[in-house]
Amino acid sequence: MTIDPLQARNGNALKHGLSSKSHFPHHAQQLIAQIELDLDALYQPESDKERHALQELAVAYWQNQETDRFHQARIEKEARIAANLYDHQQIEKFHENQKLWNNSPQFARDLLGNTSLGALFFEKIWSDIAGSLESLNSQREMTLEQAWNAAQSEKSFADVARISSEGLWIFARFLALSNDPEAEISDWIERSHASSSKSAARQANQYRNHAPDPETAKMQLLAMAKERSAFWSDKARQLNLENDYEKTQFCQNACGLGLGNSKLMNEAQLALRYRNSTQVRVDKAIRRIEALQKGRELNRHRLLQANEREARRHERLNHRPYNLSEIENWEALQVQKNGPVPSAYESIQQRNLYESGFITDPETETDVETDAKTDSVESVQYSTVQSFEPKKQNEHETTGAMSYSFMTWPDSEFRDPNVKRARVELQKITNESEAEQYCIHFNMELNRRRSKQS
Repeated sequence: MTIDPLQARNGNALKHGLSSKSHFPHHAQQLIAQIELDLDALYQPESDKERHALQELAVAYWQNQETDRFHQARIEKEARIAANLYDHQQIEKFHENQKLWNNSPQFARDLLGNTSLGALFFEKIWSDIAGSLESLNSQREMTLEQAWNAAQSEKSFADVARISSEGLWIFARFLALSNDPEAEISDWIERSHASSSKSAARQANQYRNHAPDPETAKMQLLAMAKERSAFWSDKARQLNLENDYEKTQFCQNACGLGLGNSKLMNEAQLALRYRNSTQVRVDKAIRRIEALQKGRELNRHRLLQANEREARRHERLNHRPYNLSEIENWEALQVQKNGPVPSAYESIQQRNLYESGFITDPETETDVETDAKTDSVESVQYSTVQSFEPKKQNEHETTGAMSYSFMTWPDSEFRDPNVKRARVELQKITNESEAEQYCIHFNMELNRRRSKQS
């Protein structure tokens, strides 16, 4: 595949992988097709633009799912690494506190015991002692190491020279239970680094002499071991809950930061960028298809309104006694028979004057009396008007409903045969009674203007 150099220079070079906008692997075609079917059922596109926007949305949804999966995998990986790091830190902290406890048990016992690993450590010390004392095997007995750790767990030094009362109580019963107390005293003095001390052996033997009998020592030491084991077990359980919560918080806060590793940090940033870009693409495609659907509904609404307006207009035209086409045909017939006339209302005016016995002389523009009964001239030019079927209305309603705007016309337009205003006013006439009333008022206005001029 070749890339257009101009596109490369413009920064529009082809991209692959999760950042690609137009290419995706073959295994994703079936998934994208299924997403497109689901979106088609949801949006029901009707135009090519809507279908194209739906296809883009299907691809964007698939890319968003892939980036979410990739981002989730990165989070899980970082969470595992963070969990291991947290456990490693806790182990290091345990060993540091254990060293402090060995050197200074009276001060560092609580520091070690307030951690989950430290509580488990002390619980194991006492549970092992209890197990040794409860054993039916006579060959198994409590060891010097167990006695030493038990004394230090009670905030006491274990060496002969610095041992406290709590430690003496444990060591006295330990020596009473021993099968070879002389050897145990020798090992105790050697571990206490007191071999050169002449009083160390004497002190150890005094501790042994103050011990109870072996059976009583065993019962007392076993009771203490069980009680201390239960105490540290409950504390370890409580500290484990706190530790798990802190571990979860540590893992959540560490995700996306790379845990100080530059490679992990770059991978986390890349996964987040992919996820954000695909989500923006999905939102943009959704807004586009919703805008197209809103435009579709708006066009339907406008078309419906236009059809309703056209239907109302046709209904008004069909219910008019004198519709526009009939009036134009009638005026054309009058022009053909009698020559040009100013408008229809003047023809109606002439008919009215014939019937009343007067007619206007076109040369002198004066009313001449005539005999309407003997006049041989029939009103042929009004035959079309007379053939209309007028609505039955009373004269009061008709006169009040008409508005005679010709009273405001200038004299230059009042008798102009081509004036458009007359035809506009003619369209308002709905029956013969209105036409006659119009002609009467027109004649009155004409006489008023004549008298004013004279």
